[in-house]
Amino acid sequence: METKRQGIAVNDSVGNDLLTALPPELTKSIFEYLSAVDLSHVASCNRHLRNAANTDSLWRPLCLRNGWERYGSITDLTKEIPYKPQDVSGGRNDVSFKMAAIVRQDSTINLVATCRWKEIYMKAKHLENNWKNKCFLVSNLKPRDMDAGLDSRSVARKVVIDKDCLVVVMSNETIQIWDVKTDTCRHLIPAISEGVACLRVCNGKIAVGSKDGVVRIFSANTGEILHLMQGTKEEYIDRIFIDTELVISAAIPLYITADDAKHKHIYVWDVEDGALRHIFKIDVEGAILRDVDYRDKMVVGAYSDRCLRLWDAVTGDCLHTLRYNCEGIAESLSCCHGNGNIALADFDGMKFIVWNIQTGECVTSVSISGDFEDLVDYTLPGKCEAVEDLLVVSLYGHAENYFNVYNHKGGLLMNLHDLDGMSSVCCHGDKYIIQWAGGPRDVELCRIFRVVSGSSNEINNVECTGMLEGIDDTKMVLSPDSKLTINHYW
Repeated sequence: METKRQGIAVNDSVGNDLLTALPPELTKSIFEYLSAVDLSHVASCNRHLRNAANTDSLWRPLCLRNGWERYGSITDLTKEIPYKPQDVSGGRNDVSFKMAAIVRQDSTINLVATCRWKEIYMKAKHLENNWKNKCFLVSNLKPRDMDAGLDSRSVARKVVIDKDCLVVVMSNETIQIWDVKTDTCRHLIPAISEGVACLRVCNGKIAVGSKDGVVRIFSANTGEILHLMQGTKEEYIDRIFIDTELVISAAIPLYITADDAKHKHIYVWDVEDGALRHIFKIDVEGAILRDVDYRDKMVVGAYSDRCLRLWDAVTGDCLHTLRYNCEGIAESLSCCHGNGNIALADFDGMKFIVWNIQTGECVTSVSISGDFEDLVDYTLPGKCEAVEDLLVVSLYGHAENYFNVYNHKGGLLMNLHDLDGMSSVCCHGDKYIIQWAGGPRDVELCRIFRVVSGSSNEINNVECTGMLEGIDDTKMVLSPDSKLTINHYW
């Protein structure tokens, strides 16, 4: 039955609701003003409005507004399976996402499938609430007990996590590959006699740099070696990066001496066939490589001649040579790039400099000497890391450890230091976690910060034991005593 109201034809099957009679483009324009809560309320009215509110064009901007767009690309939450299924037997499991809330194509309830970005929004909100509300499940792994043939005194000395793959380098130089969904060790790689200097994991591939200049690529699925790549012999590779296409490796001396005149090069390898694509060389007297960062197919290197050099890792072209004014030869440098900027922390000249990646123009140059008060010397080289559009600078001293957070214009947003020492900082995606070794009541704390639109907010802190080893979007890894503890937020 059809009636007319003010000249508009209205179908009684949808409850004489004028909103359902509007043209789709006008409905969409109205819905663009609604919040996620309002859209959910509208969708619960009837099937027609549910379909109208179930579009990526409405939900993607909401994800972007909350800083959750990364969960549709870098970490695809539509493919992430919760650590443990939700308890449906009458008990409670508030950590795992309720998968029944998502309508699939093969659903028997005869509804249009939940659009991709609405699903991402729902899951990202659940994940962020878990981080904020300290909702996580705990699993414990004991790497040294995994195989009876291992030296019982062997302990984990390096840990890397990537989604469900956790890679552990033991003190006896064996490598263990764990599946954190099942809490089982899938493969044991025999000891690398030269010693493991660094490693990274990405998309089922493990890149290992050794102390003799060799890069090895292993399969996380089979544990087999896929490629063995030899750079300059007798170099200690201590920087390595990997993505789905490329491996970047570099040998960087810890300290520069008068006898250390060799130029250090950056190597670019192909992940699929192990072929050498490029060698980035600098033919400048005294230009020794001090630090490297890699992101979005671009490599940035910090050199002792007070220059940063930016390369396109695919073409091999040098895009920029970025110079800055300071006296003498720089020995302690750290560089990084992210969200359109390149940053350098010069701990000799105590300067912090930021450039625009596209133009190569200097955005800011500020002194950081006043931020690190009473720090005469430090035991380890400082580190500069990018978290979204903010930059975290850390220094580890004899008496105090310092962690500063800057925006891309060089503005100091936060300065943390403590006489008891903050032991470490881990950065990933839009989060960074600072482990406080001397918190209240002598309890160690992991202070969790999230960056959204240039603002850094502490979302929570978690009491912990053991060293903070690493984080990703859904997990935090700690190493108390002889085991590994994983907090699963998903």
